[in-house]
Amino acid sequence: MWVALIDAFPPTTNVRVQKDRWRKVPLFVSALLAEPAFNVFAGCDTNRVKELALAIMEGEPSAQWRRLLDRIQPVVLISELLLLAFRAMDSSMDLARAVGELFFFSDGTVAEALFKWEATTGEDAKNFRDYWHQTSPEKI
Repeated sequence: MWVALIDAFPPTTNVRVQKDRWRKVPLFVSALLAEPAFNVFAGCDTNRVKELALAIMEGEPSAQWRRLLDRIQPVVLISELLLLAFRAMDSSMDLARAVGELFFFSDGTVAEALFKWEATTGEDAKNFRDYWHQTSPEKI
């Protein structure tokens, strides 16, 4: 699957296309740092997201960590940015480390928020959450 995603961003000399592609950068930074989106990795296995983040942070070549992009494929914003920036990340350990750290920061933000919610919310809200944790057409 990762091959198909990578092929979605072929090189271009079209200035408008390049500009549109790089507009993803402020969205990425905003979602993970400036205004952390709660549960940005919803639907993703957080342990697998952390494995991808570690691979990026440890300076693995993008040819290796791009094979792990299926772990965040539901988060189009992030997978698009990685597909745009992988060459730059290959040549800059600092950039790769920063991107990986943002993944960890976002995951930590969610964990902290959930911890605070669990500590301060009432039993009725917890019961509601537990009731709807597993859903099915029969339950509805």
